[in-house]
Amino acid sequence: MRRFSKQPERRSTRDHVLPGVGHPACNWREEVNSLLGMTDFELQQADVAKLNLTVGLGLPTMETGDIFVCLPVLDRWAELVKMNTEHWWPQFEHEPDEFNGSPARFRMLCLVTILQKHIGVQYNLGFNEGDYDARDPRNHFLHGILSGHGGTCVTMPLLYVAVGRRLGYPLHLVRAKEHVFVRWEGDGDRFNLDATSPGFTPRDDDYYLRWPKPLSTADLDSGCYLHNLSRREEVALFLNERGCCLRDLLRLREALEAFSLADRFAPNDACILGQWAVTEILWHAFEQQKHVATSEGRQFCRVDEVRMPRLNGTSLGQAEQEWASAHLERLKRLHRHTTVTWADAEPRCSPIA
Repeated sequence: MRRFSKQPERRSTRDHVLPGVGHPACNWREEVNSLLGMTDFELQQADVAKLNLTVGLGLPTMETGDIFVCLPVLDRWAELVKMNTEHWWPQFEHEPDEFNGSPARFRMLCLVTILQKHIGVQYNLGFNEGDYDARDPRNHFLHGILSGHGGTCVTMPLLYVAVGRRLGYPLHLVRAKEHVFVRWEGDGDRFNLDATSPGFTPRDDDYYLRWPKPLSTADLDSGCYLHNLSRREEVALFLNERGCCLRDLLRLREALEAFSLADRFAPNDACILGQWAVTEILWHAFEQQKHVATSEGRQFCRVDEVRMPRLNGTSLGQAEQEWASAHLERLKRLHRHTTVTWADAEPRCSPIA
């Protein structure tokens, strides 16, 4: 795996100012707002890797320079895949039946082989251990996998798609339950590929009805899963990842902003709305604890003091409240030694309808 000469600096997540106070404005907002004004055709021509890195700007370990460093790396990797595919092409012509007679499958086999075996791209096994922890942006955006940090079920399929599209391959990002995979659809062929699995093993859609988690009838009816994401939905996916990262960093106002923007790219996406609702509940939980601490003459509290707010009379259902409660308990475990402070004047999110 190629590593950059300067590794991203680790930043402490022990002390936080909630919500979002002390974090300067980043030009990612201006960039994302410009994306909102683009036509579908213009977005279709945009580089998915650049879109992903742009959405991640301003997060810890993410700097504007990462875009200018990462994109040439992807160009070189794509060129390496192209050269080796051309080198191995006579093997396909000589024994096409060994590859199901599919040029598309042979091309993806070459891409996977180069990225995994020659370059050394691999899954970050540590990301799956213990509680889900979204605090490290390297697990959500391409700069992580390109700097040798290892990939996840979001960044690895994105890498395959970013490299493949540079070669003109008709590749798409597709969501399963708590997972993202790659689909080739075009040039007379259609198959799925799980980027986090070693080697090249094509899958059909039925596989993702059960894996990594079963999809219920309600899940399928929501329209969130198993379809090719449009370019706008890809940007929404990246903004959703940004929101999850910021939420786990306890930057709740900024998380809500990211989920709000994601909703503008993919209106009424049930997955995004669910994350938004949970984060609003958490916002109210921390606001409630702020008032308790202030009444006791304190300008701080510990995360483990925060309790679920009363939500009687809101439009939120039991499922959202239970999900938020589970997230709060998880955040308490992640931030068991964290002290939260507030500034005197802070922006507030809109109240729950």
